[in-house]
Amino acid sequence: MLIITGTYPPRKCGVGDYCQNLLSTTQAKDWKLYTDDNWNITTLFQKIKEIKKYNPEVINIQYPTVGYGKSLLPHLLTIYLTKILKKKVIITLHEYSQLGWKGRLASSIFLKFGNHIIFTTEFERQYAIKKYPRLKNN
Repeated sequence: MLIITGTYPPRKCGVGDYCQNLLSTTQAKDWKLYTDDNWNITTLFQKIKEIKKYNPEVINIQYPTVGYGKSLLPHLLTIYLTKILKKKVIITLHEYSQLGWKGRLASSIFLKFGNHIIFTTEFERQYAIKKYPRLKNN
């Protein structure tokens, strides 16, 4: 598995800390990490090239992170990875209920194209199900 995140320690972000804790578990001993400081949309094909080098069977995209800023690059990566490269992409949505309408609108791309959605709490999952009932079986 390849975990993609916009922020990872020492940079400050709760999602980065979550990823670091996740990667320190015994279940994650063979997992890899991909992070970068630049999530400008113009780097899309550079990121695809770098991600392909890992040749991952499964990709987990963590969202949102401070490092992504307001970039739609993680969303475009999800579409490309699932539809063009035919990779299994799991999205971990953090604090979905705290996203504004623009963040929820952008997250709908993940909900449509991601193969599986993980919510960090049951509350967040139930909040999303109210907006997207089809997630109940996800």
